[in-house]
Amino acid sequence: LLLSASAQQQFAVVNLIRHGERNNNHSDIHLTHEGRHRAAYIARCVGEARHRTMAFPLGPPTKLLASERPGSATKKASNRPIETLEPLS
Repeated sequence: LLLSASAQQQFAVVNLIRHGERNNNHSDIHLTHEGRHRAAYIARCVGEARHRTMAFPLGPPTKLLASERPGSATKKASNRPIETLEPLS
């Protein structure tokens, strides 16, 4: 496999962000007030990354991914990962 010089020099940074806080009531699939506050804080940090930073050395993210857990017989549903990223989108 031959790659051009520019393709060989490309790289990506992947930031993993854990979902915000959940309720003690595990049947509640949404973020708590504190979880929504944390999600807003993360969005502000990313929004301030217009330039390269330690957390975002390539500038602000170009892609956002969140896990989706609709629920099954063995696992409960969770909207927390998606709700954590919503302020960023």
